[in-house]
Amino acid sequence: MYELHLSDYGGCEHMSEAQLAICGAAATTRVEMEQLASRMSEGTATPDDLDLYNRFAGNLRRHLEVLGLERKARLVDASLTLAQVSQRIKDARRSGGL
Repeated sequence: MYELHLSDYGGCEHMSEAQLAICGAAATTRVEMEQLASRMSEGTATPDDLDLYNRFAGNLRRHLEVLGLERKARLVDASLTLAQVSQRIKDARRSGGL
């Protein structure tokens, strides 16, 4: 996870020590979220696990925003129905496009 986050921001040679620390925190948060998601998919998660997952998600977003994450709006064809848009997203995920 850590290396993936570093590569998103141009590698460690382009980052300050503080940014590297935030990348480490983001990576750790992602690992914890994956473990919680695994419990949720197995049906063994507790309500506290869901609460913790949501807190981790908010913290991860803040870490990534500090590093420069920006929301990128996607252009949507207004002539498409919701079902058509949903189908395009599913198709893109299957083909590895998302």
